Amino acid sequence: MNNTALDRALLSRYERGFQFCCVSGFIITCVGLVANFLVYKTSRRLDKKYTCTHLIGYLAVWDSIAALQDGVMNLGLDLLGLHPADNVNSVICKLFHYHSWASSMTANFHVVALALDRVVAIYAPFWHKTHSSENSAMKMSFACAIFNYLVVAPNFYIFKVMDGTCQIDFSHGVQLLGIYLNTINYGLFSGAPFIILFVSNIVFLVTLAKYKNNRNEKLNKSSPSKSSLPPTSRDESTLDKSKLDSGKYCSVYCGDTGNSLEMNSSMENDGKLTSKTNGNLLSPNDLGSSLIEEHSNIDDEEKQPMTQKISKRSATVQFVKSKASSMLSLSDKKSREKKRSQDRAIIIMLMVISCSFLLLTATTGALNVASIGVTGADEVSQARRNLISASAEIPIVINNSINFFFYFASFASFRNSFIAMVRS
Repeated sequence: MNNTALDRALLSRYERGFQFCCVSGFIITCVGLVANFLVYKTSRRLDKKYTCTHLIGYLAVWDSIAALQDGVMNLGLDLLGLHPADNVNSVICKLFHYHSWASSMTANFHVVALALDRVVAIYAPFWHKTHSSENSAMKMSFACAIFNYLVVAPNFYIFKVMDGTCQIDFSHGVQLLGIYLNTINYGLFSGAPFIILFVSNIVFLVTLAKYKNNRNEKLNKSSPSKSSLPPTSRDESTLDKSKLDSGKYCSVYCGDTGNSLEMNSSMENDGKLTSKTNGNLLSPNDLGSSLIEEHSNIDDEEKQPMTQKISKRSATVQFVKSKASSMLSLSDKKSREKKRSQDRAIIIMLMVISCSFLLLTATTGALNVASIGVTGADEVSQARRNLISASAEIPIVINNSINFFFYFASFASFRNSFIAMVRS
C-alpha cells in the first residue's frame, strides 16, 4: 500500500518535471529562432573579408535547424503525445532520427570551425589573410554538413518502429551498436568538439596575453625622454597640413625665436644658400610631403660661414626625411592596431561561445550517463527515463539559441551593426 502510494507520488513528480522541461524547451526554442534570425541578418552587415563573420551566419542557420528539431519536434510535440516519429512507418522514423542527430552535430562542428579559423589566423596570418573569404566559409560549412550526415547514415539501418514507438533495434547486435552509439554521442557529438575547443581556448588565452605584453612594450617605447627630442615651440595640431600635402614646402621652426627659415634645396649660381626669416617656408624639391617640425635656431644667417650653412641644411634635411618616413608609416601602424583590436574582440567572443558550449555539452553528457543507470520496465522507471532525456535536451536547445546574446555582449562590431540595422 505504501509502496503503491510512493510510486504514484514519484510518477506524478516525474511527469510534472517532464512537462516543465518540454514547455521550457519549446519557449527557449521560439526565442532562439528569433535570435538566430537576427544573428544571420546582422552577420550580413559585418566585415565580409573575415571568414568567421560568414561562419557566424551559417552557424545561426544550423542552430535554428537543430533547435527546431530538438525544441519543437522532440520536446514540444512530446508534451502533446504527438512525437512525429511514433506511430508512423519506419521510413519517417529513420529519417527523423537521421536528420535530428546530423543537424545537431553539424551545428556543433560550426563552433569548432570558428575556433579553428581563429587558430589558423593566429599561427598563419598571411595564409589566412589570402584565403579568408565567403567562399572559404561556405566550403567549411558544407564540409561540416557532409561529414556529419555521412557519419550518422547508420541511423537508417538501426532505427525502426516497434510497439508503436520509434526506437533502436538492438537485434542487429548489442555490442556493435554500443560502439556506434558511444562513438557518436561521446565522441563526435560532444567529446571531439570539447577537446578541440578546450585546446583552442588555451591558445586564445596565450594570444591575449601576448597582445597585452606587446601593447605594454610599445607604450614604454613610445615615451622617450625629452632630451632625445628637438626643441619645439609649436603643437603639431596647429600646422597647416594643406602645405604638407602639396609636396612643395616644408617648414622648420626655430625653437628659441619662434621664427621660421625658408631654404631652397637647390644652390644658387654663386654657391650660396638663399634664406629668409620671419615666418617663411623651407622648400626642398626632393622631399615631397614632410612633417613641419622645429629643428634649429639661426640668429644671423648671413654671418655664418658657407660650410656651417650646408652642415645645418644637411642635418635639417636628414631630420625631416626621418620624420617624413615616420609620418608615412603612421597610417600602417594604425591599420595594424585596428586589425589587432578586431582580432582580440573576435577571440574574446569565441572564448565566451566555447566556454558556454563546453559547459552545456558537459551537462548533456552527464545526464545521458545518468539515464543509463535507470533500469527497469515499470511505469515509474520509464517516467524517470523520460524526465532525464527531456532534461538532457534542454542544454542542447539553450546551446542552439543563446549565441545572439553572447555576440551582442562581447563583440562590439556585431553590437554596432545590429544597432545600425535596427535604426535603419
